[in-house]
Amino acid sequence: MGRKTTRHSSLTQNGAKVAKILTKEGFFPHPGEISARAGGGGEIRIKIIADDGRTRIRVSGGGVQQIYIYGSVSLPELVETLSNAFGSGAIESVVAKRD
Repeated sequence: MGRKTTRHSSLTQNGAKVAKILTKEGFFPHPGEISARAGGGGEIRIKIIADDGRTRIRVSGGGVQQIYIYGSVSLPELVETLSNAFGSGAIESVVAKRD
């Protein structure tokens, strides 16, 4: 049986770094699930998935943390903010699923 993810109000170490940058730049991040399947460390890796009404940021490296931003978000501005903070190599993918 696989492990279940649990909703947390806390953040992983890398998740906290991303949330701090987003808050400083005027975004309103909300912590989501933390997956226990990856606990190693390593470099921060970020995946961004933009849906209507919600943008999900998946932060990995030392655990996997989901961070949500609700409402309308400028995707290019979000990618630029994270790229400037962590380097362009940290952004693994950007997916826009908007209708």
